[in-house]
Amino acid sequence: MWWDTPGGDTVVLLKRPERTTRRLPTDPPAADDQRLTKTGCHVEIQRPVENLDLATVNAEIAWVFLPVDDDAAGMLPKDAIEFNARVYEMQGPAVVERVDGEAVQVWCTAKWEQG
Repeated sequence: MWWDTPGGDTVVLLKRPERTTRRLPTDPPAADDQRLTKTGCHVEIQRPVENLDLATVNAEIAWVFLPVDDDAAGMLPKDAIEFNARVYEMQGPAVVERVDGEAVQVWCTAKWEQG
């Protein structure tokens, strides 16, 4: 079907391990991110720059549309998406979009920030 691949972009899903209790905040994480490359995605950058009072914060909001699979549908706020050498932090859980009851794509909203 035409919606099996929402677009021509390639992204990397960064599935982060469940939080573990560390003795100190500076202790290293217990495990590395799981990196999952996904093709057939569509990425839309919504806002390139934010101004906050006297400082300028560079930020981008990305809408990422992924083919439907368990990895994409399981994206959580603790996870991230890498695209164009930037890591976009998830802003909420992934949403499976449906047309006539059939899952057609997974929608993620994520944010990159520097400043």
